[in-house]
Amino acid sequence: MNRVARARGFTLIEVLVVITLLSLVMLGMATAMRTMGDTETRVDTRLARIDKLRTIEHFLRQVLGRVSYQRASSLNNTAPGAAAPGGVSGDALRFEASADSIAWIGIMPARPGMGGRYFFRLAAEPSGQGQDLVLRHAPWSPEQAALFPDWASAESEVIARDIASFSVEAQAERAGDAAAQATWLSDWQPGWPVSIALPDRLRLRITDAGGDWPQLIVPVRVTAITDRANSAFVIGGGGAR
Repeated sequence: MNRVARARGFTLIEVLVVITLLSLVMLGMATAMRTMGDTETRVDTRLARIDKLRTIEHFLRQVLGRVSYQRASSLNNTAPGAAAPGGVSGDALRFEASADSIAWIGIMPARPGMGGRYFFRLAAEPSGQGQDLVLRHAPWSPEQAALFPDWASAESEVIARDIASFSVEAQAERAGDAAAQATWLSDWQPGWPVSIALPDRLRLRITDAGGDWPQLIVPVRVTAITDRANSAFVIGGGGAR
């Protein structure tokens, strides 16, 4: 009887049970491997985004942290308070910050064929897929009559593509010029309304499809002695105020 039972083999039910169990095990392994693959993809995407944000933040700190400004009264030796060429107020600075853009004179990071002072403008501009964060630049010229050049003809670099929003806020703890006290605000505010003095710091807010970027706060510090002959000095770096 024992020999007969051993020769009989497995029943159909037993085979189906084994096949079902093996199918469940294979399904579980496939799901686990797919989950691991998705997790790896998400991690790679997150790391790539972090690297991108870090690179962009470093670049923006380089350009925004080395701002140089010049009073319009220095153009053609215009007296303070008088009208500079192009109808610009003699006391106006070559620095502008609205709620969604910044324009300034800064130092271009050294690279082949470029360097020194440049006019810069950072703003969100329409693109085929929405908005891009664009940095426009043109070589600085002390003979430039208007505050800034024609940005449409300036060279451009796309800092970030497909952004949802870009905003600029400024803050100052005190006014360096008594004439600026009337419009001076100590709290964060959209843009910068004071035309004859600089803010103490700027805060940039950027949002893209991945969410909000970390806030970028750039302090504005005087790093060189003001040259009274041309009213130009550099902001940024480690110098004392």
